[in-house]
This record gives sequence, C-alpha cells and structure tokens, in this order.
Amino acid sequence: MEKILEVKNLVVEYPLKSGILDFKVSKSGISRLRPVVHAVNDVSFSIKQGEVFALVGESGCGKSTVAKAIVKLIDKKSGQILFRGDETSAENQDSLNEFRRNIQMIFQDPYSSLNPRQKVKDIIGEPIAYHRIRPNKASVLQLVSELMEKVGLSNEMMERYPHQFSGGQRQRIGIARALSMNPSLIIADEPVSALDVSIQAQILNLLMDLKDEFNLSILMIAHDLSVVKHISDRIGIMYLGKIVESGEKDQIFAEPKHPYTRALFSAIPIIEDTNPYDPIEIIGEVPSARMLPSGCFYHTRCPLADEKCIAMHPELVDIDDDHFVSCYHWQKQF
Repeated sequence: MEKILEVKNLVVEYPLKSGILDFKVSKSGISRLRPVVHAVNDVSFSIKQGEVFALVGESGCGKSTVAKAIVKLIDKKSGQILFRGDETSAENQDSLNEFRRNIQMIFQDPYSSLNPRQKVKDIIGEPIAYHRIRPNKASVLQLVSELMEKVGLSNEMMERYPHQFSGGQRQRIGIARALSMNPSLIIADEPVSALDVSIQAQILNLLMDLKDEFNLSILMIAHDLSVVKHISDRIGIMYLGKIVESGEKDQIFAEPKHPYTRALFSAIPIIEDTNPYDPIEIIGEVPSARMLPSGCFYHTRCPLADEKCIAMHPELVDIDDDHFVSCYHWQKQF
C-alpha cells in the first residue's frame, strides 16, 4: 500500500526569547547560549493510503507540534516531511498551496479555530474560492451546501455565525472546511477533547464514515486511549518528543512492550477490575523539555532503568513485524 506521508527524523525546537541564559564551557572560553525547548526529538513514522495513524502521549509530549510542523505552521529544525515521496519547500508558494490542499487540519478547539466575524458559508467557502476549486460564486455555494449535508448540518445554517452553534456543530463546520479542499490526508488534532462526552462518539463516527467515503488517510492526535482504540489502525506512543513504541493497534494493545506504554495502559479507568494490564505507577514528574535527560528520556521515571539506560538512548528497533520499541528491557516482565 502506498505511503502517503513520511516523517523522517523530525526535530523541532522553540527558542526562549527571555529568561536565564545557558552557558557552554569550551577550550576557547565560556559562551552564552539562548536556551531552547526541545519539543520534537528525532521523530519518524509513515501513514499509508486510507489508514488512521494515531500519535498518543501525555500533554506536552510534542504531538501537536508534530502536526503543526507537517502542515508548515511552524518551522522544523531538521528532518524531512514527504508527501507522496516529495518534500515541499515553504519558499515555493505554488507548491505550498498544492501541499496544503492535499493535507488539511482539524483543530482541537472548535471555538477559536473559526472566525467569529464570518458566516458559515464564508468559513467553508473562502478556501474553495481562494484555490479556485469551483469557477463561480454559485458553484461555491453549491459545494458548501453539499459539504454541510455531508457533516450533518442543514443548509439553513449557512447564514449563521459560529457563536450560534454548539461545540459539536462547530467541529462539524471545521470538518466541512477541511473536506472543502478534497484532501488526501486529514490531521485531526485532539478533535473531540473539547467536546462533551455525549458528542465525542458522534464526531468520531462521522470522521470514520467520511474516511471510508472519501478514502482519506488520517493522522489522529490524541491522549484518550479509548478514542485511539476506537478509530486507529496503527499507533505511535510519544514521550518527551520521541516515539518510544509504534505498531498495529491490536498488537500494541494486546502486548505493550515499552514500560511507558504499559504504564499508560494500566492507568485506563476500569469497572470491576476489567483492566487486563498489571498496574504500573509512573513515578516522578516529566523532565523539562529544555533540559533533556541523558540516555533514555524515560529513565528518570522507569522502574527498569539501569546504568545503560542512563548512558545511551536506545534506538527504535523492529521487534516483531513492524512493532517498534525504543527500550533495552522490552523483553523483561513487569
């Protein structure tokens, strides 16, 4: 199956513009360094045509930064982002426009991602007109009407403003806007985390129906493991800007190998002791992304950590038919 998106060795850093400076001591003397936040640290993964790949992890682990780097809302420090085998330069506007037509994003907050001064017909129709997907205003409005019907909204709502809709309806508008470009890949950045639980399943089911209808690939950014289990084909577990485990969803849920993955799964809320994973407590706090730990980033919280973990970072290796793990002790029992 064709790889529609490949992310290779992605690194993203945020420079801190204020605060205490770091110092570097060398033979030539002491130099001052502006500190940076190491948001994404050498992340690689791929997404095949028609599949859902989910990035999972705690808040602040770099999931959303990966998404924003892919659509070029932020700059990467190094690495490659390939769409259908080609890398798009931000300097070539025509190429960038074509790239963004094919990769659309659904944002986490349906309240702030819509322009409050625009009517729904303009929110959905503006990108259609800008990219000249339809030749005239009448055909643009016709497509807007069709898209609203696809996401479960009536035509009478076209003249309304975002504040006149509920959170779930606003997210449907965001989905319709993303579909307006007829994309090949949709990046959904925590698309249901800001919604009521009763609405979340409706939005997830809508995304799955649209995926099948339009043969979409989806990069799902999530922290809720129940969402991931419901919607994904493959998953990648992120910790402190790195993927520590990735593979087929069923394989990882059945046999998680990395200590962090096991700890996440053992924390799933349960009823009457139905959680199949032995409880593993995640000790301590997440280290600062400004001062990364040596060796394996997880060693400061891992019950299996030893001197090797502190000294060297383990590579992400294939242990069983595209099941990748970054851990020296993945074979140990907990």
